Amino acid sequence: MTQPQIMLVEDEAIISTDIKIKLEKLGYSVARIVRRGGQVVEAAMELKPDLVLMDISLEGDVDGIAAASALYEKMDTPVVFLTSHTDQKTINNAKQLNTYGFLIKPVGFEELKTALDIAFYKAKIEKKLRESELLFKTIGDFTYDWESWISPEKNYIYVSPSCERITGYKPEVFLKNPDFLLQLVEDDHKERVRAHFANCLGEQKQVEKIEFEITHADGKSRWIEHICQPVFSPKGEYLGRRASSRDISIRKKAELERKRLIEELQKALAEVKQLSGLLPICSFCKKIRDDKGYWNQLESYISQHSDVKFSHSVCQSCIKEHYPPEMAKKVLNSDS
Repeated sequence: MTQPQIMLVEDEAIISTDIKIKLEKLGYSVARIVRRGGQVVEAAMELKPDLVLMDISLEGDVDGIAAASALYEKMDTPVVFLTSHTDQKTINNAKQLNTYGFLIKPVGFEELKTALDIAFYKAKIEKKLRESELLFKTIGDFTYDWESWISPEKNYIYVSPSCERITGYKPEVFLKNPDFLLQLVEDDHKERVRAHFANCLGEQKQVEKIEFEITHADGKSRWIEHICQPVFSPKGEYLGRRASSRDISIRKKAELERKRLIEELQKALAEVKQLSGLLPICSFCKKIRDDKGYWNQLESYISQHSDVKFSHSVCQSCIKEHYPPEMAKKVLNSDS
């Protein structure tokens, strides 16, 4: 098993030697002893120690607190402070940083062991917490849909950056004003959306879904599909509701176009069906009476109620009946 690496920052040689011996007896490896605060960041970035044991009072312009502050800007390496001063001001200055412990010089063996055990344990827990936060932030911030979490008190706990793509407004606007989304909802949908929010912000376990129109920051309308569900802790405590919202404007446009085409088709089919009903037709002239009571030529009526077009000719029976015999004979012979 690899020994934990500790970088010791102490400008007094006798004290640093004593602490180094104690650390090695405890099973730690001293990666380096650094004498000045201005050398801390460079040395830590080179060595990448598991922990820094830092004296607060160091020679030079950079004391231990300033050195630790500069280190935290570059790395998450835990720092345990060494100090000969127990005044409240020194402690308060150190506590402003993410301090992992204090040791009063001269350092005893057991005190050193206990402080380092606690520091490494705290560092392990905080590393897991950072990894968990990074996972949560990565999943939330890089989803295409607009993800949000609303507390039981109806305030936003989290709003993903995708809200800006969908609404035109940054997450901070919604975090500051929980009712801002309702303000974006168009008037025709506002009451329905308000009722949805009022009903779903409770401990009901069902998933709720609603579609509505909002006005984007650019002034254009956008259709939103909003799905939410309750969130509970492992112990069953109600934590609010998680919601996913997506822009469905393209889908809605396609649905409306499909509806329009269906209506046009149904209208056309209704007009065609009129020809299959009972048609009042004159027994002599063969004219057809329309819905308004007017008599129309057969071909005129059918043309108005369908896409049929007519061309006129004379059948053989009518040629014989209506043409003079000689002319009828010539026409019939030419047709054959």
